[in-house]
Amino acid sequence: MNPYENKSLKTKGIKLLLFLLFPLLFSLQSYASPIKGDRRTALSFGENGEYLDAEQYAKDNPDVLEAYGMNPSAFWSHYLYFGIKEGRRAYGLNASSPEAVAKLKVFTVAEQICNDAMSDREKVKAVHDWIIQQTKYDIENQRRRTIPEDSYHIEGVMLKGVAVCNGYVEAFDYFMEVLGIPHEVVVGKSVGRGGAVGSHAWNRVLIDGKWLSVDCTWDDPVTEDGENQIIDKYFLRTEEEIAGNHIREKIFKNYQNRKVKS
Repeated sequence: MNPYENKSLKTKGIKLLLFLLFPLLFSLQSYASPIKGDRRTALSFGENGEYLDAEQYAKDNPDVLEAYGMNPSAFWSHYLYFGIKEGRRAYGLNASSPEAVAKLKVFTVAEQICNDAMSDREKVKAVHDWIIQQTKYDIENQRRRTIPEDSYHIEGVMLKGVAVCNGYVEAFDYFMEVLGIPHEVVVGKSVGRGGAVGSHAWNRVLIDGKWLSVDCTWDDPVTEDGENQIIDKYFLRTEEEIAGNHIREKIFKNYQNRKVKS
């Protein structure tokens, strides 16, 4: 065989291989990890700050280190009373608490239901639907007035699959933190059937330059047969669109910090 002909065949073979691999390479690029958040935000501080990462807090805040010295208790007090309001970051060290396990699960689920090729709107919809599919509203305990603590928090959604509005809100809020989508929590009142007014909470996200409301709780109706249903009546709605039965009172920029236990 002519060596030049052999070289030409090899070149054609390489081109054919690249042509066949291109869709795979493009697919891998399109489905990169959607995770933007720091996994350290999932770790627990403990009940009284005993698991605060003091070394990291000192490193991130040299002014606090200069003022207090290497004093973990003082760092915890500073974070609670000043750091949160000032927007300072703090990290825990305990990965085994129920709260930490629930938050770490959010990272795993986010990678399963979202990818970096999706728009923020598509990611928000995937989270909205997943939470509703995996969670039942704790109607029985609500009627008996025996709602357990877990139902009010992210652990109820991520570990038990049962929650009330506050649990839905915490879970959705942390998903947005993990996915890097600007988010807020709205606390206020809702007007139910018959005009009954009660305390309620829901989420807001920044999509295409607009703050839009998402209420996973009200999009997860309680059915008589217990069957899961997903609706999107309260998905990415303007405040005007939900004003008839959602009364805003306060907005929190960082709901997780608000839930820090002292």
